Amino acid sequence: MNKDGSINVGDLAIVAYHYGKDSTGADWATVKIADMNSDNKIDITDLAYIASKILE
Repeated sequence: MNKDGSINVGDLAIVAYHYGKDSTGADWATVKIADMNSDNKIDITDLAYIASKILE
């Protein structure tokens, strides 16, 4: 997500920063990269996905 070639705490921080945003927001085109499951909202599921990838 932060284009450093690996999934790490930086990616988790990006998702956390955008937590709570959804497709109705004016900045959705920019923040939708944090929507890991494509449900048009950035929520705990997206955070959990990134966290699980860090632990792999």
